[in-house]
Amino acid sequence: MGDRDVEKIVNRIQKDARIGLGCPAKAPWAWAVGFALFFVALYELHRALEPMVAVVDTRVSLIFLPAFARVAAVMVAGFAGALGIFLGALVLGISNGDSLWVASAHAAISALSPCLAVLVLQLAIGRSAGLFDRWTLLIVAGFTSIFSALLHGAFWAEFEPTALLVGTHTVSLMMLGDLLGILLGFLLLRLGLALVKTIRLQIRVWRG
Repeated sequence: MGDRDVEKIVNRIQKDARIGLGCPAKAPWAWAVGFALFFVALYELHRALEPMVAVVDTRVSLIFLPAFARVAAVMVAGFAGALGIFLGALVLGISNGDSLWVASAHAAISALSPCLAVLVLQLAIGRSAGLFDRWTLLIVAGFTSIFSALLHGAFWAEFEPTALLVGTHTVSLMMLGDLLGILLGFLLLRLGLALVKTIRLQIRVWRG
């Protein structure tokens, strides 16, 4: 499946949404709730796989798949997607035993990081971002990883110094984990879409 095929599918999915930092033209709350559930689902999948990917305590992983939900939410649904990430991360933080203040702070960072990355991209190239433009994805993935790692690391160092030993090594691993999680999520999505297309073509062949 080529980039043009993928873009056609995405255009159909995104026909009611503005790409970038806008909001969906229709049902923004539905987009927000949908991405909140998507983030929670990826987090639960990550938690199940955590013993295999955790590299520092249980807070830093070599591959952090929920980072893909952050990027996809903002690039597809803009601020509505960011709100969804905030709500999903807030619920997860509270359910994990964090105080409302700590959970809110981490949720805000999770939602803010991809917004900052998309803003940097738009300021740099002067156009809206498309999720399946590979160079756009790499740029947004890289900046999201940087912003997320630095902001989370700064928060831990300032307000939760006993929660994690924060240093250059830890922050670097956080960046790498987010970046790999975003790229892996993108790859799995592309493979899934390609599989769906193959199945549909095979069904047409069987029907003659």
